[in-house]
Amino acid sequence: MMIVEFALKRPKTVIVLVVLITIIFASQFPRVKIDTDPENMLSPEEPVRVFHNKVKKEFGINEMIVLGILREDGIFHIDTLKRIKEITDRIMKIKGVVAEDIVSLSVTNNVVARSGTLHVRPPLYRIPESNRDIERLKKEVLDNPMFKDRLVSADARGAAIYIPIVSKEVAHEVASEIRAIYESMKGPEKYYMAGLPLAEDTFGAEMFKQMAVVAPLAGGFLMILLWLMFRRLSLVIPAMVVAMLSVLWTMGAMIGMGYTVHIMSSMIPVFLMPIAVCDSVHVLSDFYERYPQLKDRARAIKEVFQELFKPMLYTSLTTSVGFANLAWAKIPPVKVFGLFVALGVMFAWLLTITFVPASLMLIKTQRLEGIRTRHKKSKLLTLFTGLSIKKSRLIIITGVIMVMVAIYGVSLLRVNDNPVKWFKKNHPIRVADSVLNRIIGGTYISYLVFEGKEKDSMKDPQVVKYIDNLQQYLTEHHLVGKTTSVADVIKRINYVLH
Repeated sequence: MMIVEFALKRPKTVIVLVVLITIIFASQFPRVKIDTDPENMLSPEEPVRVFHNKVKKEFGINEMIVLGILREDGIFHIDTLKRIKEITDRIMKIKGVVAEDIVSLSVTNNVVARSGTLHVRPPLYRIPESNRDIERLKKEVLDNPMFKDRLVSADARGAAIYIPIVSKEVAHEVASEIRAIYESMKGPEKYYMAGLPLAEDTFGAEMFKQMAVVAPLAGGFLMILLWLMFRRLSLVIPAMVVAMLSVLWTMGAMIGMGYTVHIMSSMIPVFLMPIAVCDSVHVLSDFYERYPQLKDRARAIKEVFQELFKPMLYTSLTTSVGFANLAWAKIPPVKVFGLFVALGVMFAWLLTITFVPASLMLIKTQRLEGIRTRHKKSKLLTLFTGLSIKKSRLIIITGVIMVMVAIYGVSLLRVNDNPVKWFKKNHPIRVADSVLNRIIGGTYISYLVFEGKEKDSMKDPQVVKYIDNLQQYLTEHHLVGKTTSVADVIKRINYVLH
């Protein structure tokens, strides 16, 4: 209560302090760093992530963007093949692309035999000049299991270019340049771009755009509700200021402490605003009822806080502790989300017991003159009170049924960790992914690592045979769209030699 009394005696000082603190927190916003990488949902020390990074480093694996080229009457036409080669050549020059690891008809080597000699060169090492050359190229590609359904679809209507990038951070820039390249091409082909880094980056960017829309909408709805309750801007504004400052202080503190704004933490404003406004609503509605009787704002505010100070403190603490419990979660962004929502709840409480009484003390007297005590009970409240008394058994039965339905609904929940499924069915990312999964083996790559106990274990014919059998099993049971391994390379060379 000492804080409240200080706010009543020195309202201007309190307002100045609030403004200064707000400036300090707001000054942190230029340092904001956005993180849209779902991989960061795991701790750097998480065994799965450590192993994943180890495999990427040992095998030189990069994030991959897939560009699909579709032509209804087939891609084996001279003009289309020229465009595939030109697009590949131009993509190789894009900054952020690992040019030497691009997989395409024009740069990926094939092993063929000519006149008893092995030749290693890309299928599209030169542009065919005749229909005979085209048919030879088509046969060469489709006869190679490593190319069929990977570089070219089985029906020869589609081709794919696999573009490795140095990191996820460049996915957006690289994708934009690739898009500019194929949009400059004129022809009957259709182009589709997909891949995990592109989906993750696009989802992250659109998530933040949605938050930029949803947060103001939430604020707007809150303001409308407060207006319907009080019908006075002089009472609505303090509550809205508390909500907005709670968000600003919380996000400023988070950024200032060096935390990135992740997809999870971007939702803090939407969570915090309705929580932050609750205490203010209690104070303002009680003040709304007392002031017309007392005609003394300082006394009215004191009586309000004498009655509400402890309940507000306890409810704020319990809410804060509830969110702070997320600190025990193993997922770093969830920890950050929980801890800073907890901090934001306490910021809201602090502003409610300082800023709200100070602002009420500074409101001009004539703006409070029209406030009248409302003795009439709400018709809606009276209706619900009557129903709860007269139909208590029905209400309990309905509640039990709803709980049972909810339990059944929970059993239907399915974990969806595929970023593509987060988009609407007509979104370009999802459309591209769907098309590419129909014409090639897939757009997402999983890696299965085999480790032998002895040196050169992978050269053992039995090991190679086991890998080959496993690939066949995975493919035959439709667990994956396409598999490639060292076994395919050995089989291909053996086939060509014999």
